[in-house]
Amino acid sequence: MALPEPLSNFEQVVEQTTLMWRREWYSWLGRLVSAISAEITALQASITSILATIAGFNAVWSSYTPVVTASSGTITSYTASGRFKQNGKTVVVQMRIVITNPGSAVGYVLATLPVAAVTSSNQTGSSQETNAGGKGGASFIPALDTGDGSVIFARAADLSTYFATNAIVLIGISYEVP
Repeated sequence: MALPEPLSNFEQVVEQTTLMWRREWYSWLGRLVSAISAEITALQASITSILATIAGFNAVWSSYTPVVTASSGTITSYTASGRFKQNGKTVVVQMRIVITNPGSAVGYVLATLPVAAVTSSNQTGSSQETNAGGKGGASFIPALDTGDGSVIFARAADLSTYFATNAIVLIGISYEVP
């Protein structure tokens, strides 16, 4: 069996160039795979964050019992129930207050919130009395100069009071928390 003939200079250059390009190709391919892997890891973190946010929008309602008072006078008897859900820095609250005997209460209906609101600005919601007079109105959480963010105020739009025997007051608000 005959031995192969030695490579010519040209063939040696071609072989060395091929090896050099092959090494460069594998080096470039390795960097590309590393970069893609880093991007996939970052994308996975973003997707996890987005899914957590979406899960917050589907947060379950929690019950709580608001304490109800009047801006003036004293309520003789009432019942109150509320529910809320929180997503990040936003809380949504719904309340139902039945004023069975208003006593000497007049002015605003005040009810405690489940989570204190930011106190840097007024936040507004809605209110409705559905039994004694059927009046619509507004609710608000006052800024720091008049409150500490733990109470919501509600009153009829015509500035009359909601306080009446067997009045049912519904309050709803979406507000920011610290």
